Amino acid sequence: MILFSLSLCLLGFVLIALNMPKHYEQICQRKGQWHKASLWLGYAILLAAIYPCYLTLGMSIGIALWLTLLTFASLIIMFFLSYKGKVIIPLTLVSLLLSAGLLAQQSLLA
Repeated sequence: MILFSLSLCLLGFVLIALNMPKHYEQICQRKGQWHKASLWLGYAILLAAIYPCYLTLGMSIGIALWLTLLTFASLIIMFFLSYKGKVIIPLTLVSLLLSAGLLAQQSLLA
């Protein structure tokens, strides 16, 4: 659940970054920007990332974990935007697929 929440944080920050023309150019290697709806979708996904933390550890520790995951995800995105922008989208997709697979495996075993 925690890895899934981290993946949601990564996805949310990527959608927010894609809405900025400078970061869009770094990630997609062309000029432009995504639709404004991606900004609000990114914010919604960041807020939705709190739910797996809440389910795993309760409200108080879940919020603290969520804030920690937001910080960690923003550091990952910041690092890759600084050095390898075009790696961000594959990294986010792989982390989502991996965490969803682990989440499905965990629910099958329980």
